[in-house]
Amino acid sequence: MDAGTDGRLMSIAYSSILNRLYASQNDGDLLIFDLNKITTDPTSVTIAEDHELGPVTLDNNGQNVYIADNTNSQVHIVNLSSLSLVNSVTLAISSVTSFVINDAAHVPLTNEQYFATNKGCVFVIEAGGLTATEINVDSTRTANLIALSASSDGSEIFAANETGKTLVKISTSTHAVLSNTDLTPNLSPAGVVATKVSNPSGGTGTALYAYVSGAQAVSVVNTASDFVLDMGSDPAVEHEPIPMASSPKRMFASSQTDGYVYSINSSQHLTVISANPFITVSSLTYGEGASKLTIGGNFTIAFQADEAATCELRVGGGVTANGTQLKDAAGATSWSITDARTDISVAINYDDNASTFQEGDNNLFVFCTDSGANRGRRLTIVSVDTPPPNVTLRSAGFGTSRIYVTFDRLDVSDLSHYNVYVDTDPDAVLTKTEVAVNKSQPASGSTVEAEVGNLTDSTIYYIAVEAVDVGGNVSPSRTNTFADGSTAFAIPQQSAGPVELSGETGNCSLNPFVKFNPVLCLMLILLLLIPSPLWLIFTHNSKFPPPFSQRLIRLWRSGEG
Repeated sequence: MDAGTDGRLMSIAYSSILNRLYASQNDGDLLIFDLNKITTDPTSVTIAEDHELGPVTLDNNGQNVYIADNTNSQVHIVNLSSLSLVNSVTLAISSVTSFVINDAAHVPLTNEQYFATNKGCVFVIEAGGLTATEINVDSTRTANLIALSASSDGSEIFAANETGKTLVKISTSTHAVLSNTDLTPNLSPAGVVATKVSNPSGGTGTALYAYVSGAQAVSVVNTASDFVLDMGSDPAVEHEPIPMASSPKRMFASSQTDGYVYSINSSQHLTVISANPFITVSSLTYGEGASKLTIGGNFTIAFQADEAATCELRVGGGVTANGTQLKDAAGATSWSITDARTDISVAINYDDNASTFQEGDNNLFVFCTDSGANRGRRLTIVSVDTPPPNVTLRSAGFGTSRIYVTFDRLDVSDLSHYNVYVDTDPDAVLTKTEVAVNKSQPASGSTVEAEVGNLTDSTIYYIAVEAVDVGGNVSPSRTNTFADGSTAFAIPQQSAGPVELSGETGNCSLNPFVKFNPVLCLMLILLLLIPSPLWLIFTHNSKFPPPFSQRLIRLWRSGEG
């Protein structure tokens, strides 16, 4: 990921305003990943050459990035518009010559940046400030403050004390330490996240909980009372953390309404903590051995939850279950899980939900809600590959030994090309396998024109067109009629008569840049005086070629017909 650099990533911050990731490195560089152009290499900016950069935070407006420097105990402030260094704030701890900046946190309420150290203090840089204020947590300078997290309302910030096995609560308004909660059963605190939860233990409504990761455990603290919940099974041990198979490290949380806490653990897996039903998708298969869902097809999804729940399937939308519900062949839109950790299978037909799916990959959410109104979710993908629609033919023209056909350009994302067929038999053109012309899908425009050459003049050629997508799917049927229902045909003709009289070579043309020819103009005027009913007799009779007058006044191609 660090293309063009030789450093190791140390910390990452995300700007939702710019949709970019900012990553510090241990060689003094800052990498900038533009998520709108994720396949391109990141921009690399040298902040402090050969310095070991550390934690990174962003201000409220995404204007500045704050980058810790563990080589010289500084915080570099970089303007993201100009990518220039605004200032470098030096951090100093009395009677301490060196220390490590472990973590950083941004508090949107005050637009302050907090930096935790391994020497018992936290530094805060106020909005627009060029100096840092020290918050003394441990005067002995032995507390390793390994991680930081701000409360959802911004009034408090929490620090996990690895050596003291405590959770430190700090006021963001006074910068004073409010409490130091003992987490003793948690052997080695490593990460912390503070988040609001619904239906807190022993109460109603919501509460602010802090989750502190440790050695194969996560402690849970109600921060209002600094009470550590007992999440274990040993009656002889109070305030036990949640046991984990692997040791979780850094902690993250979704929203209160979403109700998930995440941690990256020592086995390089993602740990998920939630009161919501935990859903596992066992399989998703397409009918009749297909690799994708298509018209007339179906898929079957097998899934389970770790508790009894009522489940639904939704396509699109997000984690708030605002996508479109799917229904099965019986019209059901919800299905019950009565036995925990036992698969149920649901079959979904494309035709019953055709308006819901889009071409390509579709996000499919499985939502399951338990009796306590806790809703869990799991995301998977349904791939849809439907044939392109039938083509609409608009007109046909002709030239020497060739014909032209114009049809509507289909607005289909995965369209590859159009197959044009011609034949002297109106029935054979619908079944023949030999393609006369393969016309690629143009990048833009409302119509497409295809030319078929090497034909015999004065011979009726019937026309049929079909569309083909990149997956090889073909339109349901070939189109062999114009939009008005008349049979699609054209007759190649050698340009003669007026054109030859004019002394020109090539085919007939009504191009305004062709030089004036009095003979041609006279003939055109005479032909236009022919009563229109005589034209209509031939125009709408597909068994006969158009009369000479109709062919002559047709808008032919410049220099060809």
